[in-house]
Amino acid sequence: MKKIDSVIVDDEFHARENLKLLIAEYCPTINIVGEADGVENGLKEIESKNPQLLFLDIRMPSGTEGFELLDLLP
Repeated sequence: MKKIDSVIVDDEFHARENLKLLIAEYCPTINIVGEADGVENGLKEIESKNPQLLFLDIRMPSGTEGFELLDLLP
Protein backbone atom coordinates (compact mmCIF):
# COMPACT_ATOMS: atom_id res chain seq x y z
CA MET A 1 0.00 0.00 0.00
CA LYS A 2 1.47 3.34 -1.06
CA LYS A 3 1.68 5.90 1.73
CA ILE A 4 0.82 9.59 1.40
CA ASP A 5 3.65 11.82 2.63
CA SER A 6 2.39 14.71 4.73
CA VAL A 7 3.54 17.66 6.84
CA ILE A 8 1.82 19.13 9.89
CA VAL A 9 2.02 22.90 10.49
CA ASP A 10 0.59 24.07 13.81
CA ASP A 11 2.02 26.46 16.39
CA GLU A 12 0.75 24.31 19.28
CA PHE A 13 2.98 21.36 20.18
CA HIS A 14 0.16 19.39 21.80
CA ALA A 15 -2.09 19.86 18.78
CA ARG A 16 0.65 18.45 16.51
CA GLU A 17 1.20 15.50 18.86
CA ASN A 18 -2.55 14.78 19.09
CA LEU A 19 -2.92 14.89 15.32
CA LYS A 20 0.03 12.51 14.89
CA LEU A 21 -1.59 10.05 17.33
CA LEU A 22 -4.93 10.22 15.51
CA ILE A 23 -3.28 9.74 12.12
CA ALA A 24 -1.26 6.77 13.39
CA GLU A 25 -4.41 5.17 14.82
CA TYR A 26 -6.91 5.82 12.05
CA CYS A 27 -5.01 6.66 8.85
CA PRO A 28 -2.38 3.98 8.18
CA THR A 29 -1.80 5.22 4.63
CA ILE A 30 -0.61 8.66 5.81
CA ASN A 31 3.09 9.06 6.53
CA ILE A 32 4.11 12.15 8.55
CA VAL A 33 7.44 13.24 7.06
CA GLY A 34 7.72 16.60 8.83
CA GLU A 35 6.19 19.12 11.15
CA ALA A 36 6.60 22.81 11.84
CA ASP A 37 5.50 25.38 14.40
CA GLY A 38 4.71 28.26 12.07
CA VAL A 39 4.68 29.70 8.59
CA GLU A 40 8.44 30.17 8.15
CA ASN A 41 9.40 26.70 9.37
CA GLY A 42 6.42 25.22 7.56
CA LEU A 43 7.61 26.62 4.26
CA LYS A 44 11.08 25.12 4.86
CA GLU A 45 9.57 21.71 5.66
CA ILE A 46 7.34 21.77 2.60
CA GLU A 47 10.18 22.78 0.31
CA SER A 48 12.54 20.13 1.68
CA LYS A 49 10.07 17.23 2.07
CA ASN A 50 7.73 17.89 -0.89
CA PRO A 51 4.65 16.37 0.77
CA GLN A 52 1.51 15.30 -1.02
CA LEU A 53 -0.71 16.40 1.88
CA LEU A 54 -0.56 19.33 4.30
CA PHE A 55 -2.28 19.55 7.68
CA LEU A 56 -2.36 23.29 8.28
CA ASP A 57 -3.54 25.29 11.28
CA ILE A 58 -5.45 28.23 9.84
CA ARG A 59 -5.33 30.59 12.82
CA MET A 60 -2.16 30.75 14.87
CA PRO A 61 -1.87 33.00 17.96
CA SER A 62 1.52 34.23 16.78
CA GLY A 63 -0.45 36.51 14.46
CA THR A 64 0.16 34.51 11.32
CA GLU A 65 -2.47 32.74 9.32
CA GLY A 66 -2.19 29.40 7.61
CA PHE A 67 -3.40 31.04 4.43
CA GLU A 68 -0.23 33.17 4.45
CA LEU A 69 1.74 29.96 4.02
CA LEU A 70 -0.50 28.86 1.16
CA ASP A 71 0.11 32.19 -0.56
CA LEU A 72 3.87 31.47 -0.50
CA LEU A 73 3.52 28.14 -2.31
CA PRO A 74 3.63 27.84 -6.09
